[in-house]
Amino acid sequence: MYTYRHFFLESFTMSKSKYIFVLVAIFSFNTPFVHGQQEMKEGQLSSLSYNLTVERTGDVIKLLEGGYVIEWTYEFFKNLTPELKGRNNAVILSFQGESLAYFAVSDMEAILCRDSPEEGRMTGGCEFQGTDGQYPFSAPYFPNAQFIDVYNEKGEKMGRLDVSPFALCNQNGLCEMGEGVSTCPSDCKKEEVFYQDALTIHQEEENKENKLLLWIIGCVGIFFLATFVIVILKIIRNKQKYGI
Repeated sequence: MYTYRHFFLESFTMSKSKYIFVLVAIFSFNTPFVHGQQEMKEGQLSSLSYNLTVERTGDVIKLLEGGYVIEWTYEFFKNLTPELKGRNNAVILSFQGESLAYFAVSDMEAILCRDSPEEGRMTGGCEFQGTDGQYPFSAPYFPNAQFIDVYNEKGEKMGRLDVSPFALCNQNGLCEMGEGVSTCPSDCKKEEVFYQDALTIHQEEENKENKLLLWIIGCVGIFFLATFVIVILKIIRNKQKYGI
């Protein structure tokens, strides 16, 4: 998870006649290396992560179109631990309403920084500019996740993000297309798989067609063989009857 802040580096003096205006976007990753190993030591790891974009207006956020899942390790907690209280955090909910994970989220704040060298030393500072804007949003991935509820540092819910389009397990009791024993054990049992992936289904359809063709060829062959045997028997009987 990373904190996304806008930093505006404003009009620092290169000389009396030159001014440079620079716009910089900085992504600060909320990993144990940033927050300290001590703080996140009780966390667990997820090998996959959501890579989403949210829009914040005041203390309300909403999920924007797009997004995808990436192969990136992400740290989370199974419970709302002291490390997450008093800061922005979120909880991932399954299709059955179960809390799958808690994790820290960015403050999503815009910061304006002014720096300028004066008498051989750098002066200036940073000011809070607001929160409205669009921000990248990452979270640990779970195949049966339906929603991500995001809270501010006061514990107030800022919004609910619908991540069901990324799910591989809707927990409806049926083993449907795209679900499997490894990703959706609640719906797919080893002894009963109602649906399989498209490739397997295509192969089974081809096998059925091949079996049907072989069955037809076999029936036709048996018919001609039976006809041939009957004709031969009639010829033999005629020879015996008429002494031909």
